[in-house]
Amino acid sequence: MKENLKKLFQYYKPYKHVFFIDMFFAFLASIIALVIPLVVRYVTSTVVYLPAKDVFRQLIVIAVVVTILIAIQAYSNFYISNYGHVMGAKIEYDMRAEIFAHYQKLSFSFYDDQKVGQLMSRVTSDLFDITELLHHGPENLTISFIKIIGALIILCTISPQLTIAAFILVPFMICYAYFFNKKMKKADRTKKGMIFNIQKFSVNDGPGIRTVVFLKGCPLHCAWCANPESQYSEMQVLWNMEKCVRCHHCVKICPKKAITFFSNEIKINPYICNGCQKCIEECPARALQAEGEEKTVQGVLDVVLQDKVFYEESGGGITLSGGEMLYQPDFALQLLLAAKEEGLHTCCETTGFLKTELFAKIIEQVDYILFDMKHWNSKKHKEGTGIYNELILSNMTYAVKVGKKVLPRIPVIPGFNDSLEDAIQFAATLRNIGITTCQLLPFHQFGENKYDLLGKHYAYKHQPSLHKEDLEEYKDTFIKNGIKAFF
Repeated sequence: MKENLKKLFQYYKPYKHVFFIDMFFAFLASIIALVIPLVVRYVTSTVVYLPAKDVFRQLIVIAVVVTILIAIQAYSNFYISNYGHVMGAKIEYDMRAEIFAHYQKLSFSFYDDQKVGQLMSRVTSDLFDITELLHHGPENLTISFIKIIGALIILCTISPQLTIAAFILVPFMICYAYFFNKKMKKADRTKKGMIFNIQKFSVNDGPGIRTVVFLKGCPLHCAWCANPESQYSEMQVLWNMEKCVRCHHCVKICPKKAITFFSNEIKINPYICNGCQKCIEECPARALQAEGEEKTVQGVLDVVLQDKVFYEESGGGITLSGGEMLYQPDFALQLLLAAKEEGLHTCCETTGFLKTELFAKIIEQVDYILFDMKHWNSKKHKEGTGIYNELILSNMTYAVKVGKKVLPRIPVIPGFNDSLEDAIQFAATLRNIGITTCQLLPFHQFGENKYDLLGKHYAYKHQPSLHKEDLEEYKDTFIKNGIKAFF
């Protein structure tokens, strides 16, 4: 947090003179806004009772003074709205230049997995919001602070009793807002998210009988992923080559020309496809299917609540999985809030890859966390998933620190993290975090067919599945090093 704020303040450095002048005029405008009512009070309470000749002389002086004050206030507001905005625009330019330079250095694979629209949104609307905050935030805080403190002082000089009466309820209001904020906060059940499956009667994704909601989109791209359809955040069209009769009808009718026929195979570009599903509707062989559906929070909850009686009897509830449920943080948060409002036990399966501030806000609504742990070593984690693991381990540590029930789940992948040395280092990492139990998930081939449907290469296509008996020594190594491991 401190590092982020420090970096943010660095953008003010080239324009520090404008910034301090802007703050000075904000201070000046606030003081004048407090002084003018006092002048009016002085006129109505004192001047009007003076002799006629003195009244006229006093009013002339007061009129001149008020005119000067209004002129100064007008120029202060002009400077804030003019030069202050210019400073904000220049900071925005600097940020855009920086992020564009960063984009230029990223690999081609990064752009394969990102939507151009989202990247452009960060450069335009997101940066605009940030620079508006940098421009208006300090001056609005200055103005508000001076006006509140100044008004309080003025009121105290006029009537301490009335001041106390006016402000006596403020501490109670603050306490109420602080302690009852959670109860006052209601879930937005109209919030929409992209879902690719809702699985009922699950007994392997948290305690009791559960309904698992699978959200699309994931920042990790694990080479062994059993749900490759979950990695892309939008709806996808899957092609079944065994059902396809090669009539090419889908190629002809696609309005976006997202479908091509090459080497006797149908190729569907997800970055061009707009999700109209016309190809699915008109495929004579039913060889195409949609993967992913946009649903509201209430729409998902309607399905989940159908089995509420089973949750109550078994201690189950709802589990958010993916993909990565944190890839849709706003939707995930609202769904969890709504589940809590319905009295459901909440669980999530997550990699924990999200800014800690947002991660903390979301897991506050989670009762039980199944924490995916791919590798103990950051470099190896990067090789297998595409990202480093420092943030993941940091968030796992945070979850344990705030008292959340955390169960690390380690997928044991041949040639990646299946050595006994890996087991020793996993155990050491978990002990340092403060965890004593973990679950081992032997590598399997359940998702192999999905890669064919998506037309994607599967790196582990010819790799035999692992079984519990293959990993007994691996499990025992965890136990010998102080971690209770189980399958």
